[in-house]
Amino acid sequence: MKFVPRRTQIIGRTVIEKRKSTIIQPNETEITKFILVDAVGSEAAAQGIRVGDVVVPKAIGNMVMGERFRPWLEEVHVGFFLTDVVLEEDLLVQTENGKRFVPFDSPEAAQSLGDQMFDRESEAAA
Repeated sequence: MKFVPRRTQIIGRTVIEKRKSTIIQPNETEITKFILVDAVGSEAAAQGIRVGDVVVPKAIGNMVMGERFRPWLEEVHVGFFLTDVVLEEDLLVQTENGKRFVPFDSPEAAQSLGDQMFDRESEAAA
């Protein structure tokens, strides 16, 4: 199953910064959550959003499909980009249900459900 974003939509996975301490566990409700972009609509791409970007959202929606959770947002709700980050070293990714965060190489790590940029409306018009 893949999700195709419409024009200004962005679909991704929630990621958080790894904590340096293994003794003190963070309260995941009080930490900044970023979005790892898995798919972008054509207008969002025209604004410079790319698959693989990590963004800080001003507002976010979400999709829950049974056991799967994925965040999505509109391009106008991208606050800013996170740069100088190595995904596997600096961040943890959500699990499929979005309730925990694990390393990217964990078997529990959520995989991308986003289809690459694809504008169905322009295809239908052709």
